[in-house]
Amino acid sequence: MTPAPQRRFFVSLSKKLIGTAGAAFAVILCCAIALLAWSTKTRVERFVYAQAQAEAQIAANEVATKLAEQNSAANLMSGAVEAAHEAGLHDRALVVAMLRMNERRFPDLYGSWMEEAPLGFDGTSDPKAPGNNTSGIFNPYWLRQSNGTLEFSALPAHYSQSWYTLPMSLGKGIITEPYVDEGSSVEMVSFAYPVKFGGKAIGVTGIDAPLDRLSHMLGTMRPFGSGRVMLVSRNSTWVTNPDAHLLMTAYAGEGAKELAAALADGRPRTLHEIHGGTIERVIYPFAIPDLKTTWAIIVDIPEDVFATPVWQDVRMMILGGIVTVLLVLGTLYVMVVVLVRRPMESLLGSVEALGRGDYARPVMGQGRGDETGTIAIALDGFRLALATSRQNEEAAAESRRQAEALRSEAQAAQAARAAELRKVVTELGNGLERLAGGDLLFRLRERFAPEYEVLREDFNAAMDKLQEVVTSIAFSARSVTAGSSQIAVASEDLSRRTEQQAASLEETTAALNQITTTVRKTAEGASAADTLVSSASADAEHSGVVVKETVAAMAGIKDAVSEIRHILGLIDEIAFQTNLLAVNAAVEAARAGNAGRSFAIVATEVRALSERSSEASRQIKALISTSGEQINRGVKLVGETGTALGRIVSQVGRLSEFISRISLAARDQATGLTQVNTTMTQMDRVTQQNAAMSEQSSAASHSLNKEAAVLARLVGEFHIGEPETLRPTSPFQEKTSKLVNSAERR
Repeated sequence: MTPAPQRRFFVSLSKKLIGTAGAAFAVILCCAIALLAWSTKTRVERFVYAQAQAEAQIAANEVATKLAEQNSAANLMSGAVEAAHEAGLHDRALVVAMLRMNERRFPDLYGSWMEEAPLGFDGTSDPKAPGNNTSGIFNPYWLRQSNGTLEFSALPAHYSQSWYTLPMSLGKGIITEPYVDEGSSVEMVSFAYPVKFGGKAIGVTGIDAPLDRLSHMLGTMRPFGSGRVMLVSRNSTWVTNPDAHLLMTAYAGEGAKELAAALADGRPRTLHEIHGGTIERVIYPFAIPDLKTTWAIIVDIPEDVFATPVWQDVRMMILGGIVTVLLVLGTLYVMVVVLVRRPMESLLGSVEALGRGDYARPVMGQGRGDETGTIAIALDGFRLALATSRQNEEAAAESRRQAEALRSEAQAAQAARAAELRKVVTELGNGLERLAGGDLLFRLRERFAPEYEVLREDFNAAMDKLQEVVTSIAFSARSVTAGSSQIAVASEDLSRRTEQQAASLEETTAALNQITTTVRKTAEGASAADTLVSSASADAEHSGVVVKETVAAMAGIKDAVSEIRHILGLIDEIAFQTNLLAVNAAVEAARAGNAGRSFAIVATEVRALSERSSEASRQIKALISTSGEQINRGVKLVGETGTALGRIVSQVGRLSEFISRISLAARDQATGLTQVNTTMTQMDRVTQQNAAMSEQSSAASHSLNKEAAVLARLVGEFHIGEPETLRPTSPFQEKTSKLVNSAERR
């Protein structure tokens, strides 16, 4: 009947072990696959975004190169017209020819043109002049037809268009926003540069570049096989887009703010999960050379580019995981059968034998070194314990039979002991009743049975001891009453003297407080004086330095006066030479007669001027001499002032030293008095505490006297013998007796 349940048990256990291990391994494998999938997704995203950035950079470089080439055509044309004007060639036919040559040199251009400012080219407005329109304004335009031929026309003036107003106002080249030409419906941009001559702009020249080549170039780019590359201008206008309806319209919808921010700061942006999560978009702004204008390349990446590699890796990992799980489960099944199922069947057989009461057969599997062996050893110990328990039960039954016989014998002896016990209890009850009545003289005289005799002796000894204790308590009560009276008198006297001492200490403390305050103010005044003296010493030292600098400055002035004297000497020499030249000029003028009359007048004026210069030089020299003497005197006085300030500094320093010593001594005195004051305050507080404690001791003595009287009254309720038996039984009681007798005599 048992094998079937055993098999079901072990089959269930095997399934549980294998299922649990398989589930745990599957969970771990799923976590590993999820982690690897996330890592793969992150790596793929990083690679795809980097590749998209690289593709966008390549496209941006190609677009920038193309636009820079077209911009150079307009810039070169502006420079050529300016050079012709600088050379004096104000020739309209020459400019028309240069525009035609520019259009032929750059086959990607749609048109080359120039528009003069009103009367700006050469100041004329002849309607018949080459390149002039019917209004006489120079506005030639070379247009490239669809078959490649060039067509010339003179267009009406467009002074309000951005390609004219911006270069004229900014004074530099510009690129317009993409637009559609009204006449040909061609999508294009214009590059325009001002033509300057004589410090002003005389017109604007430029080129029109179609956008179809850029659209074709970017349209052929297919990043990741199915991606798209598009272009937007500075104002977020679509320049190229696979959807023709969006061309020349503003970027709208998801990512408009990010695009505007990228065009503003020049940093790439990435837009995630746009168009319903099917596209990742990379915005790569770039600058057009020489124009300080930023456009942006937009790269659209389909979501499949990210998901396909990840799902491929995930499928491979799932397939490998399934194979691994199957291998692990097979290995686990074999291990469970060998290591668990067979040993457990052996153990279960041993347990069934124990259940049948077969304790003689040892448990199988005790020699194994794993947990199964440990269980077998424990189970064998349980078998031995059961065998021992059976033997103990048999011995216990024999013991119960012997105990029953002994119990009958003990009942007879117990009845005799009960009678003796009742007698002992009666006598002890009588003695305790006398004790409860306060009779400490009662004793048990009749002897008890031997086993109870010790109770009688202990009762009599307890009564003797209790009589002795109560006698001692009565004597101690009288002693405590007398002693507490003396302590109360002494405590009252001590309290009175302590209060007087506390009052004296309080007055002393107040006087010390006043002395301490006075000394502290003296120390503060000395410190303030020390500070003032130190400040005066510093000012005096600074004045000494200023005096030294003044002496040095006056010495410099003295040297400058010497230089001025030298310069005045040179002026005197110049005046002398000028006077000689004036005399010679007058002589030559006299020789020349009427022809030299005007020259003679000039010579006379020069001579008068040299004489005035010489006179002024002499006056300045006299003033300089006087100033030199005053400066020498000032140098001498300043030197004496410096010497006097030096002596003042020395004296102020000594005074500062004396005041510092006074201040230090005053501070030391204030510190010492503060410490003395603190000590006196502590003594005052301790004295007051002593007075309070004396009062408490007096009150406690009175209370103790009352308690001693109560104790004496309570002890008097006991019968302890005649009064003369109350005598001291210890040295302490003898001393107390003497104090009591002394107090009674007083």
